[in-house]
Formats: sequence, C-alpha cells, structure tokens
Amino acid sequence: MKLTDMKIGARLGAGFGVVLLLMAVLVGTGLFRLDKIGALSDAIIEHDWAKADAIATIRSTTRSNAALVLELFIHEDPARASAIHGEIDANKATITKALAILDRLIILPEGKELLATLKQQRKAYVVSFSQADKLLVAGQRAEAARHVRDDTLPALNQLQTTVNRLNELQRQVVVHGGQQIHENISTASVLMASLGTAALLLGILFAWRVTRSITTPVAYALGVAQAVAAGDLSSKIVAEGNDEMAQLLRALHDMNRNLASLVGQVRGGTGTIAVASSQIASGNADLSARTEAQASAL
Repeated sequence: MKLTDMKIGARLGAGFGVVLLLMAVLVGTGLFRLDKIGALSDAIIEHDWAKADAIATIRSTTRSNAALVLELFIHEDPARASAIHGEIDANKATITKALAILDRLIILPEGKELLATLKQQRKAYVVSFSQADKLLVAGQRAEAARHVRDDTLPALNQLQTTVNRLNELQRQVVVHGGQQIHENISTASVLMASLGTAALLLGILFAWRVTRSITTPVAYALGVAQAVAAGDLSSKIVAEGNDEMAQLLRALHDMNRNLASLVGQVRGGTGTIAVASSQIASGNADLSARTEAQASAL
C-alpha cells in the first residue's frame, strides 16, 4: 500500500501513532525496570539487611554469653551471679528471636541447611555451658573449667564457624542483589536510549515522508493553476493515489480539459461568426453596387 493511497488525516494519524506508541513503550519499559529495581532494593533493605542483622545479633550475643559464663568463674557474689544468669537468659531469648527471623527469611537451600546446622550447634552449646554453670553452682570449679575447655569452647567455635559461613552466604546474596540492580539500571538505560533513538528517527522519517507527500502534490497543483491562469491549457496533469491531493489534481485535470474544450468551442464559434460576417459584408457590397446601378439607370 502506497503512502499516497492513504488520506492525509490517516497518514498524519499513523505517523503520530507510531511515535506515540514508541514513547508509550519507552515509558512502560522505564517504569517496569524502575519497579524491578525498587523490588530488588526492598529485598535488600527489608530482607537481606534483616538477615544480616539477625546473624550479627547471634554472633555478638553468643560471644556475650560465653564471656558471661567465664565471668561466673571470677565472681563468687550470689547477687552478681544471679544478674549474670539474667543476662544469659536475656541473650538466649534474643538469639531465639534472631533464629526465628532467619527461619522466616532464608529461602536458599544452602542457607536453610546452614541454619539447621546452626540450630543444632546452638542447642549443643547451650547444653554445654548450662552444664558448666551447674558445676559452678555446685562448687566444682575445676571440673567446670575442664568442661568449658574441653566441651563448651569447642562447641562455641563450631557455632561461630557456622555463623560465619551463614554470614558469608548472606554477603554473597547482598552482592548478587546489588549486581542485579546495576544490571537492571544498565539494561534500562540501554533500552530507553535505544527506544528514544528509534522514536526520534521514526519521527524524523515520518515527518519527512508525510511532508513530501503533501507539499510535492501541492507545488505541482500550484504550478498547474498558475499555468492555467497564464492561459496555458496544455499542461499534462498526472494524479497518483487516492488521497485529497490526488483528488485535487484530478479535479484540476478535468477543469483544464473542460476549459480547453470550451476555448475550442469559442474559437469554432468565432470562426463561424467571422465567415458569416464576411458573407454579410460581401452581400452588402453587392447590394450597394446594384443599388447604385439602378440609380444610374434612372
């Protein structure tokens, strides 16, 4: 289908429609990418950061409890010992809450496996330092020290190793999330730049094509009209397409043809009148000559 087969309004509408469509795709792509970037940012802030904070809490409170257990070896004051036990219980409750957060937020299989190991090691560690505490309460300090050295501290080291591994896994998750954000920003930038360039180029192309499809026939029709105004009816008018300009050129062609026919008819009538006038003049001359001859005879 040629461009000249379309009406001018449809032509302009199609050109603007394509450009507007590309602009809509550009805006939609930008919004989609921004929404995805926002979702990744929310995941880092609301989930990954919460997991990192829970892991840090487990690490610090576990060490705090280990220090408090060792402090029980130093203080023999019952009041201080009771306060230390209160702090240990509070830390245990804090660790339980942190584990619940991790249990809710961790979704990777590797993370779930490490969390299950952490729970088992934490349980063994709690049993171990609780046993050391019982030995201290019973006054068996040497036995308690041996138990802490041989059982509690190794259990704490295992627990801290798992916590570190879980923390490293979480760090990798955050790094991966950051990389995804950068990739989405880069992809969005490339897509928006490409679509914007395409919209600009198509807009220029449509503007050029539509302008030429209108101005060229208008200039041609103007030239024909000026030739007719100057009395030249010999212009050959060719109309292509079915748009308004083609219809105008066909109308000019018909007008030019009708004017040429009318001028021909006028010329033909003028010739006839000239012949008749000549004949009348000849008749008048003959009549005058006869009149003069008759007058002389009289």
